[in-house]
Amino acid sequence: MIERMHIQMVPRSYYVITSGVLFLAFIVLTYFVAREYLVQFDFDTTVRLQDNTPARFDPIFSTFSLIGSFEVTGVVFVLLVLTGVRKVRRLATLAIFPLFHIVEILGKTIVDQLPPPFMFHRYALGFHFPSSYLGTDHFSYPSGHAGRTAILVGMMLFLAWRTKRSIWLKLSISGALVAFLIIMMISRIILGEHWATDVIGGVILGFACATLAGVLW
Repeated sequence: MIERMHIQMVPRSYYVITSGVLFLAFIVLTYFVAREYLVQFDFDTTVRLQDNTPARFDPIFSTFSLIGSFEVTGVVFVLLVLTGVRKVRRLATLAIFPLFHIVEILGKTIVDQLPPPFMFHRYALGFHFPSSYLGTDHFSYPSGHAGRTAILVGMMLFLAWRTKRSIWLKLSISGALVAFLIIMMISRIILGEHWATDVIGGVILGFACATLAGVLW
C-alpha cells in the first residue's frame, strides 16, 4: 500500500507563501550578515571544518566546485525545464535562474562581506570555468554555487514527488539530492571559497526561487 502512495496536488498559494517566507528569511539573514553579527560564527565554522578535513579530500570537493559553476548548472537547469514542459506557461520557469542571479549580484553589491583570505583557499584542480573569474567587487554574499545547486535540488525534489513512483524510490532520490546539496555546501567552506553565512544565504535564496516553480508548473 505504501509503495503506491503519492503526493496530492498542492495549491499554488502554498508555493507563493513558502517562497515569500524564504525570501523574508534571506532578507533577515542578509541584515545580520551586513551588520557583522555572524563574523565569529563564520570564522569558527571555517576553521573547524578545515581542521577536521584531510587535504586528500580537496580534489573531490574541488570537483563539486566545478559542478556548481554557472556553466554546468545553467545547462542542467535549462534541460530540466525543457524536458518537463507540457504547458506553455511552464516556460516562464526559465526566468527563475536569472532572477536568482539578479538578487545574488545585488547581495554581492550591497553586502560588503569579503571572502575568506587566501590562507584558507584549498581548491586543488588546475581548471576553472570562465564564470569563476567574474565577481562583483570581490564580495562573497550570497554563494552562487550553493544557490544554484539549491535551485536544481528544489526543482528535482518537486518533480520527483509529483510522480506516481513508489514512496521508497522518492525517498531514495530525495536523500541523494539532499546529500548532494549538503556536500556542495560544505565544500564551499572547506575549500575556503565562502563563509558559512554565504552558503546558507545562497541556499535559502535558491530554495525561495525554486519554490516559485510550483506556481508555474
